Amino acid sequence: DSTGELEALRTGCGLFALAWRGRINVSGKDRVRWLHNMVTNNVRDLPVNRGNYNFVLNAQGRILGDMYIYNRGESFALETDASQVQALTNAMKRFIIMDKVEMVEVGADSVSVGICGPKAESLLAAAGIKADEMEPLEVRDVGVESIAATLVRGPGQRPGWFEFWLDPNKAQDLWNLLVNAGAKPVG
Repeated sequence: DSTGELEALRTGCGLFALAWRGRINVSGKDRVRWLHNMVTNNVRDLPVNRGNYNFVLNAQGRILGDMYIYNRGESFALETDASQVQALTNAMKRFIIMDKVEMVEVGADSVSVGICGPKAESLLAAAGIKADEMEPLEVRDVGVESIAATLVRGPGQRPGWFEFWLDPNKAQDLWNLLVNAGAKPVG
């Protein structure tokens, strides 16, 4: 029921899989300087557990891809369209010359689940997940019942957009928890 799904997103809270998103972890001693020089936004001064939007450019200034970059302390999490992961990884690895940088595609080790709608924040609270006062593009490690996940606040203020990054073996448990709290699955 596409009309009901749209209504859930506009007035309530929709729940959906984000199988089209992919992530790359960047770690190593030189990660900050190296990544800062690879993208169009300032990641050098990015606070821990915060993110920003970036483009990756080639030497001629043409856009190779786009991504959100989150500072996770000892690493960066790069989130992009899954179709860009391999191409961006290959293009960026070419510039790791003498730098102590490691890029690892997250792949099947993690899945992403999203919720969106004006009632998303209150639904998370009803499910026992603390998301209040999260800033746009903030990352927070959360746990409820036996589910550990990373919660990401989307780039806009309203309606609420949140993503969970978690172990694929716990995705169905999270899905059930959010549906029981009132989220409507949408396609």
